[in-house]
Amino acid sequence: MIAPIDALRAVDRYQQSVSAIDGGIRTRQLDPATIHRNKPQPPPVAGESFSEVLRKRVDLDNRPVEFSRHAIDRIAERAIPFGTQQLQRLSEGIDRAQAKGSQTAAVMVDDVAMVVAVNNRTVITAVPVNQLKEGVLTQIDSVLFV
Repeated sequence: MIAPIDALRAVDRYQQSVSAIDGGIRTRQLDPATIHRNKPQPPPVAGESFSEVLRKRVDLDNRPVEFSRHAIDRIAERAIPFGTQQLQRLSEGIDRAQAKGSQTAAVMVDDVAMVVAVNNRTVITAVPVNQLKEGVLTQIDSVLFV
């Protein structure tokens, strides 16, 4: 609850900061010290960059590789052998692609092309190289051989 005297003082301060302009429009006069761009900015802090701090916070590099339903179906349908060694190499390839700024990469693991959404570490599809239609992969921005 605001005391009546404090409320009167606040109204008085507000009325003092308001001025009349031609045409009857009332505007509030701004104190230059309260405008954001005039506020003194703290000096930049030396040390880690924002991206380094964010990477440590979110810990993106240690997220496991995920497989879309489509990728799981293709691996099973095409009888692609895939074990822990291949998974480890795939994860390392995704890390390398992420470090280079890739969005969608084809990671080649033992003559199998794994199309990966790098930012969320998800395998979109998998196809042996000898089964590629016309030998072409589309909609990728990088290829890694691991």
